[in-house]
Amino acid sequence: MGRPGVIWLGDLGTYRWSSRKGEQMLASMGLPAGPLTPPTVALPSPLVVFAETPEQLEQARPWLGSAPFTLVRPDRDDPDEAWLWEEALQHGPPVVLRGAEGLAVALDAALEHAGPELPEPAARPRRTMLPGGPWLDWPGGTTFQTPATRIARALRTSEDAVTLHEAGEALDLRTGTRVEREGPVDPERAGRGDWRRGTATFPGPAGHWVGADPYGRVAWSGMRCRYHWWLGSHGAARPWVPSEHDWPLGHAKKLWGYMDNDPVRFELAPDAERALSHYEHDVLLCGLPLRWRAMGDLLVAVRFSGPPNALFYVSDGVHPGDPRDPEDSDARHRAPVVALGGPTPDALYAVGFEASTFRLMAGSTPEHLGDDGWAVYDTSHQEVSRGFDRLLGGSAGALHTIDGGTLRRHARLLETEKTPVGEVDGAVPVGDRANIVLWRGTADALQVRLA
Repeated sequence: MGRPGVIWLGDLGTYRWSSRKGEQMLASMGLPAGPLTPPTVALPSPLVVFAETPEQLEQARPWLGSAPFTLVRPDRDDPDEAWLWEEALQHGPPVVLRGAEGLAVALDAALEHAGPELPEPAARPRRTMLPGGPWLDWPGGTTFQTPATRIARALRTSEDAVTLHEAGEALDLRTGTRVEREGPVDPERAGRGDWRRGTATFPGPAGHWVGADPYGRVAWSGMRCRYHWWLGSHGAARPWVPSEHDWPLGHAKKLWGYMDNDPVRFELAPDAERALSHYEHDVLLCGLPLRWRAMGDLLVAVRFSGPPNALFYVSDGVHPGDPRDPEDSDARHRAPVVALGGPTPDALYAVGFEASTFRLMAGSTPEHLGDDGWAVYDTSHQEVSRGFDRLLGGSAGALHTIDGGTLRRHARLLETEKTPVGEVDGAVPVGDRANIVLWRGTADALQVRLA
């Protein structure tokens, strides 16, 4: 049997110290707190939404979409807000209740009309690994971005192909063929708070488009220390929930007084349990920002930032900053290689140590992990295995390392595979399968290869 959903929109604010009233309110009504449901990007039905301001409702309307919901608003008449509420309610919802009594009525009605099932989990099966391809010339993208960022922004994957999208065409990495680019176009930033999709302009978060999950579940935009989650993918994406600003367990904003720390790419695991946020100077292990907790016969939306969140960065010994001081963002000299999962069932993530690498977790001081090689960690952040070649990255249960021009793939239930690939400068994982895109060269002479 399904459960109705309850959302306090103020609980989804950017800051860790923002309002968290939903669980408190339901607990005060005698409802016991139960477990989190499996991660989902779908909405329960029916839905009760509590908005303290008309602005909260306007910001949530794009991702609430066509879902039927009952709106509960504060039982107050503020002349300065009256016209804002009228404007916000012009296009629904059809039922608006006010105050504590209205909330009780809305919850009772929702329980009477509960759907037959829980929201669909966001987990997706891993796609089949594709055969590798040859080294290919790829001049796409802008030269002011690093090759890894350019590749991550252009990477697309489907059931039977991995491609890099350029202006007007796509490069198939298995065959080397170039075809006319198909599929939805990413939203474009039209202003600080405006976005453009085709000729239509709509409000959205500050920042730039970064990329989309290959399964079409979520997408991301961002700049400096902040990023924003979107629901959907590419041309169908709509702004969802902002990142939580939980300093120091969050991305650095500025370094040395002038250097931005911008997003490179994001990755949501196929099971949707964990995500990686890769920035230029640090990497954050996190999860979906909105989860649903069972409370009695209801599901309440909660801002999720629970364990095992962790932050990773490299200290190069050249730039200033104390890497053992969690408040010193100047010590985050560059981002290490961090990969989701690994070759054993208990693997949560792997970290490469090309230089002095540190990990920061909530309530602790930065921990030095290593200076060379790489290691795999479990859900308790305990090391479970270690290697001594170079970690290039990985996803979907596979890790890729290289030593002397030989690529090694470490995958579950398989012998380690070895492939001669020659010189490699870096790699970008393909987030839905056990493939990786290798790259070498410079901005004006870049080569890529699917492995």
